[in-house]
Amino acid sequence: MKEVFLLLGIKQKTTTPYHPMCNGLVERFNATLKTCLRRLCSEQPRQWHRYINPLLFAYREVPQESTHFAPFELLYGRTVRGPMHILRELWTKEIEEADVKSSYECVLNLRECLDNTLKIAREEPEKAQGRQKHYYNRTAKRRKFSVGEKVLVLLPTDSNKLLMQWKGPFEIVATVGINDYRINMGGKEKTFHTNLLNGYIACDQNASQANMDERPPTSSSAIPAASVTVIEDLEGEHFNDSDCEALPELGGWGSEETVNDLKYGEEMTLDQRKQLEEVAVTYSSSFSDRPGTASTEEHCIELTSSIPVRQHPYAVPYAMRQTLRDELRKMEDLGIPVRKEDIPKTAFVTMDCHYEFLRMPFATMDSGATLTRAEKKLLCGMDNVVDYIDDLLIHTETWEAHVKTLCELFKRLQEVNFTVRPVKCLLGSRTVDFLGHSLGRGAIGLQDENVEKVRNAPRPKTKREVRAFLGLVGYYKEFVPNFAAVSGPLSDLVRKGQPNIVNWDDSQERAYNSLKVAVTSKPVLQLPDVNKSSSSERMHLIANWALLSCRRMRVRYSR
Repeated sequence: MKEVFLLLGIKQKTTTPYHPMCNGLVERFNATLKTCLRRLCSEQPRQWHRYINPLLFAYREVPQESTHFAPFELLYGRTVRGPMHILRELWTKEIEEADVKSSYECVLNLRECLDNTLKIAREEPEKAQGRQKHYYNRTAKRRKFSVGEKVLVLLPTDSNKLLMQWKGPFEIVATVGINDYRINMGGKEKTFHTNLLNGYIACDQNASQANMDERPPTSSSAIPAASVTVIEDLEGEHFNDSDCEALPELGGWGSEETVNDLKYGEEMTLDQRKQLEEVAVTYSSSFSDRPGTASTEEHCIELTSSIPVRQHPYAVPYAMRQTLRDELRKMEDLGIPVRKEDIPKTAFVTMDCHYEFLRMPFATMDSGATLTRAEKKLLCGMDNVVDYIDDLLIHTETWEAHVKTLCELFKRLQEVNFTVRPVKCLLGSRTVDFLGHSLGRGAIGLQDENVEKVRNAPRPKTKREVRAFLGLVGYYKEFVPNFAAVSGPLSDLVRKGQPNIVNWDDSQERAYNSLKVAVTSKPVLQLPDVNKSSSSERMHLIANWALLSCRRMRVRYSR
């Protein structure tokens, strides 16, 4: 082959194996070839080999981006009459007539054409390489290492030469050129490019020990390991149910909120406020930011499969471990107990050890249903108390009934060991904000904070912003007459097939302004007069007001 290359004037160049970055043109051609084959044989994938020759012919008659010449033109010195050339002649009816020349003139013209073409073809790749180098150097950074510095070397793994991993550290012996370094690798010196090297940062044992010594001591009640028992040993044998009784239950944190943090209505008299304060002091054990241990309900977990789930501990950064321990310690005192036989089902693993919930965690699928069921049992027979998940609303007509209802509610909470957070309580108020609505004085209005959100909402530009605006004002659609008709132009913008950047015109602008005006004007819904309504309207009005938990004209509220 050397004699053939010498005869044809071909200079053979070798490339580095397993390093496709140095074969940019070859890799680009391979990608183009595979893409074109995929398009051509989409209907007959098994006949891909029949398209290779026509595809290569078509590829060679197209100008290359770097040289600006087709491969056929560089090889033959003229444009090859291929399928595209013939198609162009059929469309344009332009057929070039061949010039009659002698053999001598033809050879001279061909040689001159080849020389000019090759000259230009050599200059154009240099310009293309300059552009590529410019764009590559915009983000490239030169890394320098000094002699004697320890580095990591990117080398193939012992089992697979195509997989790379960092090995080391190795010491730099000398610098070779600008970007190459000679590395001492166990008595042998090898030269590596800077792209295969990475700085090695040694761990300072003294500094690490000093940081450990500077950490403040932790009290015995805050050590999470004291409340942990390993449930599953290395052999996978699970503990007996009787061992569950040996799990210690540690106390959580002390209560920081008391009855002094309660909020009262501004329209109460001094005697009324004093009366509520006496009631709060009587049942002060029910006011705390620390969850109690409920005695009315147990959290049951029913699984669809008995196959255990095994999981590795999550990798937690060292700086966050103490925070995680504090959160786990707080979760030890959650309110509703877990049924004894379901405790192993709540197990999870941390970087310290194995945990199991003795109290119901709020993250489980059916924890909300358990809490709601416990509240329904607690409030059974109390018609003046409305519950919504973990919120309670007390409404009465007279002050005496309001105080009596509060005493009964606090008594029941104390009996089942439920606690109420003081900073979230509002007692004896004529108006109250509940579920985004303002209730009181025989009417329902909008909460001021949400009105400001609607007033300051910017004009939507994308489908996502339109959905957000419709969701915001749609929560108060009962305050907007004919809400569906008014918001129709905006709803059309989020239909399937509409562009992501919405086309905003006059109809959308009118709908947008109408909705903002309707909501920000603070509309009010009055109580319906059931005596003046038809039977169907009466049922509809009663249902709507039942959802908003307001059934009295003049009421006192506590939240």
